[in-house]
Amino acid sequence: ETEKMSTEEGVEKKEENSELKSQTDIEEEEVPTVLDLSNYFIKPDHFDGIHVLDDVFEKVEGAPNFRQIPGFPVFGTSQPTEKGIIEIVNKVKKGTENEKIIWINMRREPVVYVNGIPFAARDPEDLHENLGVPLDDEEVKSVGAHLVKVIRKRVKASTDNTIKVHVDKDYNENPMDRVDVVEPLVVESIKDLETVYNSCREICNVNL
Repeated sequence: ETEKMSTEEGVEKKEENSELKSQTDIEEEEVPTVLDLSNYFIKPDHFDGIHVLDDVFEKVEGAPNFRQIPGFPVFGTSQPTEKGIIEIVNKVKKGTENEKIIWINMRREPVVYVNGIPFAARDPEDLHENLGVPLDDEEVKSVGAHLVKVIRKRVKASTDNTIKVHVDKDYNENPMDRVDVVEPLVVESIKDLETVYNSCREICNVNL
C-alpha cells in the first residue's frame, strides 16, 4: 500500500510539473498587443561617443553626461548602465531612513539590461531610429517584459548561450553614415527596467 501511495504521489507531482511547464511556455509565448518585437534586432543603448559634456562636469562611471542643475537636488544622465544607476543613487542620496528618490525615465520605448548594459529593440528596416510607436508608461513596461522573453527565447535557441547584437562599427554624428556590424554576445543576465529599479532599491536602501 505504501508503494501504491508513493506511485500516486509521483504521478500527481509529474502532472503538477507538466502543468507548471505548460503555464511557463504560455507565458514565454505571450505577445503584447501593442508591439511585437519578436523579429526586431537588439542594439546597445550605451555606445562610444555618447558622452558629450566638457571635462569640467563631474564624471560618474556608467552614467554618461551626468549633471546637476546648480542649486537644486535635480540631476540628469544619458542612458546609464545598471551599475551607473546605483552609482548615481548612492551619490545623490543623503542616507536618511526610507529616503525617497524620484527617478524619471524620459524614454518612450522599452530598454532591457543584458549583463548590466542597456539594449534597445530596433526595426530591421530602420536600424538607426528609435521605435516610432508611441507608448504610455504601462505599455513601455509591458513591451519591456515582452522583450526580455524574446531575448531569453533567443538564448535558449542558441547552442552557446549567446544572442546576436547589432553595433555601429564606428561612431558617426550622422546615423545614416554608421556601418552596422553583427556580433555575438554571451548572455549572463537579462533584466527589464523595473527589475533593475527593484535591485537598486535593495542595494541602495532607498524608496526609489
